[in-house]
Amino acid sequence: MKIKKIILLPTIIICMGFLAGCDLANTPTSQVEEYLSKYQRLDKSIDINEVLLIDEEALTENNKEEYQKLIKKQYRNLSYSIKEEEIDGNKAKVTAEITVLDYGREIRKLEEEKDLDYSKKLLENLKKVKKKVTYTIKFKVEQDKNNQWKVEPLGKEGQEKLLGIYS
Repeated sequence: MKIKKIILLPTIIICMGFLAGCDLANTPTSQVEEYLSKYQRLDKSIDINEVLLIDEEALTENNKEEYQKLIKKQYRNLSYSIKEEEIDGNKAKVTAEITVLDYGREIRKLEEEKDLDYSKKLLENLKKVKKKVTYTIKFKVEQDKNNQWKVEPLGKEGQEKLLGIYS
């Protein structure tokens, strides 16, 4: 009888831990963390070609490759911390603080100079950026009919913050 109790108790504890672990993966915060980690990992669901810091027509083929490398560098260097989670029924807001390379500062500087070779100079300057900037983003998260939390796509402001160009 003692042997059965000894074997049964660890089995119950393991099962409870497994069930709790499944539930923990389905929270608004965990979904935002997964969303941001996709950027860090350069997940194939993140389309780097859609990101426009510079007028695409102004880029040569070589510049386009350099440009993509800069975007990838930005996303890989993204760091974040979750500050708050507010749940209201099937909707939630998760506040995250992100830190990214401050590309916006270089862009604004060159725009003021009105240089004719803006694109080339900008790419050269962005490669050298080391200074970082911190932004706060409120992610909207909604629970679907299967009780799974899903992060709503970021608007323009959120995307600009991830790119480090928000002003």
